[in-house]
Amino acid sequence: MTKEDLIELLQVSKRTIDTMISKSELPMHTQIGRRLYWRGADVAAWIDAQFGVTPGQAAAIDSSKKRRGRPRAAFPS
Repeated sequence: MTKEDLIELLQVSKRTIDTMISKSELPMHTQIGRRLYWRGADVAAWIDAQFGVTPGQAAAIDSSKKRRGRPRAAFPS
């Protein structure tokens, strides 16, 4: 995953990514030439950790039972 991929995924600016890198707030990256790369699995685990979700919980949330039926109106009339 490149820096541009992270920008798109996290919906933040390039400057924000650069700041997060300098503060070591992102997972470890690998530098090849001038480009930085992250493993997708590391980024996914980091995102889950930001919301306090463990890997086991993430799988349970994905496979949880969906509510059936017609959604209710947000504001009843």
